[in-house]
Amino acid sequence: MNSKKTLLPFFGLGLFFGLVSAPSLRAQSELIRQLDLAPDKQVVQIARKLSAMGLESPEAQKKLAAKLKSANVNVRGACVDAIPYLGKASDETIHAIFDSLELGGTILPDAIPYVEAAAEALEKIGPAALPVAIEKLDAKSNLVYFGATDVIHRLGSEAESAVGPLLERLKPGKREWATTYALAGIGKKSSPARDRLIEMLDSENFNSVCIACRALAEMGEAGAPAKKRLVRLVGEGNVSERGRALQALGGIGAANDPEVRPLFEKGVVAFHQTIKERAILGIGYMGKEKGKTLIPLVEKTLADPRYHNKPYAAVTLYRIGGSPEKVLKTLLTAMKDPTFELDVIQKLGELGADGKAALPKLEKYLDSEDDYLRALVIETFGRIGASPEIREKLEEIVVTGDFQSSRTARRVLAKEKKKESRK
Repeated sequence: MNSKKTLLPFFGLGLFFGLVSAPSLRAQSELIRQLDLAPDKQVVQIARKLSAMGLESPEAQKKLAAKLKSANVNVRGACVDAIPYLGKASDETIHAIFDSLELGGTILPDAIPYVEAAAEALEKIGPAALPVAIEKLDAKSNLVYFGATDVIHRLGSEAESAVGPLLERLKPGKREWATTYALAGIGKKSSPARDRLIEMLDSENFNSVCIACRALAEMGEAGAPAKKRLVRLVGEGNVSERGRALQALGGIGAANDPEVRPLFEKGVVAFHQTIKERAILGIGYMGKEKGKTLIPLVEKTLADPRYHNKPYAAVTLYRIGGSPEKVLKTLLTAMKDPTFELDVIQKLGELGADGKAALPKLEKYLDSEDDYLRALVIETFGRIGASPEIREKLEEIVVTGDFQSSRTARRVLAKEKKKESRK
């Protein structure tokens, strides 16, 4: 996995962290006041400082939302990123974020597109953004439509009320992929779209076939009627279609069926890496109860020197009930390879408490100069569970760290404190 570039440069935020106090509130008020007449470069700095402070402010949100009409994509990127950290967003602000998608743009060369940055912000806002996302499915602008479907995908099962409107729009054309992608995010609750998705498996457009497979994979056993066509696709499709079909067969719980298991046995040792990876992912969908008989297949892949993406197989092994010790050893070995380093750090979080033995290996990354990497590691600590020593370091990072790592550390510490209060 390639590291995302930080969207904007860091602008000395240390003084703005800490407990809510009169000085911090005064600092916030002064920053809000400066927003009105600030030049673009200063707006970027102010937005990031307000975000890092994390103090609720409807006034700041309103002013930042007004800046989303800016022709400067860096300004829009900084403002949209800050809005979710300033309290509950109003409907007016949510509409402003969606409307800003029409301007498009990329925040910096090789950075994430603005549409994705805005979708991430709306994801943080949560279900409150869903009614507007559904409304924007009628947008004439493809960028706004793609943004709306991306948000629905991100909201997952919480977006069940979008299934009907999406199904009405699930037709061949430029928007078919995005519509199906939204349904894939909703997962099992998108089952009313099953028959239409099965029809898509016969499409002459291989992108349509692949995204239909992906949506069926997320649908679970509700997608079982697709099995016959998926089996045929494994035998007749191109490399991408065959891989996706195997993934979907696992997703609908069919990897152990007598006529399907041989397909997986061939898939995990296939010549093409994409077929191997999708077959492994498909097995991962089976879960511990149905997938435990497939453990030997996954272990065979881990032992195969021709299969390079060991992190995929390791996480699948964990999902179907394989040895946590073997999984952890595989991931830590793979982490030594720069190609997989970031991907492994993320995947270690899936192990939860079973990944505690990796904490010493991860702790060294807290000294990295890469703000994104540090934030990623801190997020993983939040999923595994941070030791008292690591929590102490996170407290320091909240005050002295760069933008992303500081904000992530604050969020993880708040989560840890919430866990403790429940004990």
